[in-house]
Amino acid sequence: MSALVIGGARRRGGELRPAGLARRLLAVAALLAAWAAASALVAGIATPWDTIAALAELATGTVLWGALAQTLWSTLLGLAIASAIAIPLGLLIGVSRFAFASSRILLDFLSAIPAVCFLPLGLLLFGPTLPMKLLLIGYGACWPLLNRTTDAVRDVDPLQRDVLDGFDVPRRVRWWRVYLPGSLPGILVGVRVALTIALLLSIASEYVGGAAGLGGELISAQQAGRVDDVMALAIATALLGVALNLAMRYAERALIGWHPSVRGRPA
Repeated sequence: MSALVIGGARRRGGELRPAGLARRLLAVAALLAAWAAASALVAGIATPWDTIAALAELATGTVLWGALAQTLWSTLLGLAIASAIAIPLGLLIGVSRFAFASSRILLDFLSAIPAVCFLPLGLLLFGPTLPMKLLLIGYGACWPLLNRTTDAVRDVDPLQRDVLDGFDVPRRVRWWRVYLPGSLPGILVGVRVALTIALLLSIASEYVGGAAGLGGELISAQQAGRVDDVMALAIATALLGVALNLAMRYAERALIGWHPSVRGRPA
């Protein structure tokens, strides 16, 4: 029986992976074909080949890499600021029933305000600079982190809480042995969501506010009528998002590889 199971697993591993790769390649080919057809019908869309050539040309210069570095730096720095505020605050709110009940209405109201509403204020205070971007990113990325952290702490097994209360376990032991390990998977989900929001807000603040970065290069190329560069920069932005998502998935595997949500996820 075990030999049959192992043999079946090997067959599945040997057949499904090439089949999955073939499906992905087929999807890419279909996307390129649809893109080429759209560029033939609509004058404002660059062809895939012109876009790839423009991306290759941008990759050989310093403009693309400088803009990418500025966008990446503001994204990660804004996420770090949001994490430094939201995670400790979420832990404290989640562990206290009184804090959760008393802060819920205010936090729900603040989290409903779109971060882009602060763009005019940021431009007025700081101009098209890094602090303006950090204002938007920090505010927008804070709320998914705060909500997920609060929920993760509150989702810790109530039986464990009762045992801790019954044996009068010190607070330090409670945090390090129960609350932090139990809430870490939920916190990392919040970090992943906040990372996506941080990247979107970084590019939006550059595009609308005129700050340096991929968004700023996008609006410059659009205003100059360089359609192929616009498409190439959009692809570079998408690739940056994919790279950040992959990095976050590997970080989750390293930190909570024991958790079922990560253990059953394909690499």
